[in-house]
Amino acid sequence: MFHEQGQGRAVVLLHSSMSSKNQWRALEHELRARYRVVSIDLLGYGDAATPRHDGEYRLADEVRHVERILGMVLLPGEPYHLVGHSYGGVIALQVAQRAMHRLASLTLLEPVAVHLMPADDPARVEFDGLGEEVLRHSSNGDPASAAASFIDYWGTGFASLPELKQRAFARLVPKVLMEFRALALDQPLPGALSGITAPVCLVYGSLSPAPMRGIAARLATLMPRAQCVRIEAGHMAPVTHPELVNPVVSQFLAAGDRLMRDPPALRAVEQPARPARSATSACAWALAICLTGLLCAWPAVQGAASELAEVPVAAQAWRELPAAFSRAGRYAVVSGDPRAAGAFVLRVELAPGFELPPYRTSHELQLVVLSGELSVGGGSPAHPTNFHTLESGYFARFGESETWFASSERGATLQLFGLGPIKD
Repeated sequence: MFHEQGQGRAVVLLHSSMSSKNQWRALEHELRARYRVVSIDLLGYGDAATPRHDGEYRLADEVRHVERILGMVLLPGEPYHLVGHSYGGVIALQVAQRAMHRLASLTLLEPVAVHLMPADDPARVEFDGLGEEVLRHSSNGDPASAAASFIDYWGTGFASLPELKQRAFARLVPKVLMEFRALALDQPLPGALSGITAPVCLVYGSLSPAPMRGIAARLATLMPRAQCVRIEAGHMAPVTHPELVNPVVSQFLAAGDRLMRDPPALRAVEQPARPARSATSACAWALAICLTGLLCAWPAVQGAASELAEVPVAAQAWRELPAAFSRAGRYAVVSGDPRAAGAFVLRVELAPGFELPPYRTSHELQLVVLSGELSVGGGSPAHPTNFHTLESGYFARFGESETWFASSERGATLQLFGLGPIKD
């Protein structure tokens, strides 16, 4: 039901659907010299009992199962790191909300948190369609086709698997259908995730289904210390590409340990790992620096943090960007105060035709493109050939003291994360 090894601060690992605690063997091997690693079988997988097939299974059942095991292996109030992949990432989110005071860090590897998306969001519509396809095959007495639909969606290739493995996946279809149903029935509380103040790392793959990027971008707006990391792999990267995933997790755990030693409000969230930085990601991060570097010239927004505890941003909280821009936009303070010490989050909407002339600043921030497209570049003068386009769902982080410029032909909505005070 669970596996425990190593010594040090506990790291709790929750696996994906149609998997087990064994998917973490490579990560366990890497972490056990520095951490006490606890890998847990979710209900219906590995050595854990299968829930009843009576329609009463909910996400809360998995949470109670995980908490029961943690009660056996951890001391009361003992802090721990939490890592979840896919459906295990959804359960990790639920557990984190009930253990905020104990959470050292939260790492989410493509959590299928579609229940947090609006009903008409493309990510949720696509995922619901997958559930309907799996249910249709299962209802027709064809669990193998049901398993194939599910496995193929995540890019594994059901037909290429050994027959013994195919049969094993087919037997797990009833539990997968329970998970689809549980996600559909869950009613998350608005703003509940904003209370997770531990550092959060959202990892998604460039080769994964498109909804995974949308979910990562959505979650990044809901948790104040969240950041995204993109890797060149697919949804099952913890199994297929541990050499890409495990360094990200390991370095982020170390960053979480450092933040446990220092007051979180006085430190910037640290990027756990830097895959080879492309010109695109570098330029995007630089844009974040440019935009927020001008904040010291803007009027303070009194009470903005309390007004903006939920998404969407309240209408009265928006302020116009400075008139110096060739085409304007607007911004709102989601949390914190950019002109004071501590972490802050900004929402920025750029109007079509927006342009930012070359600007130099020394501050570090993080950027998520929530919608639209953004062209960014570095150096001076601002030449069109230096621009790179960032689409919805892109995340970037960049360094210090360089000159950058930006434009948006169609407009864009950004989420900016940083540490104040921001000064010229």
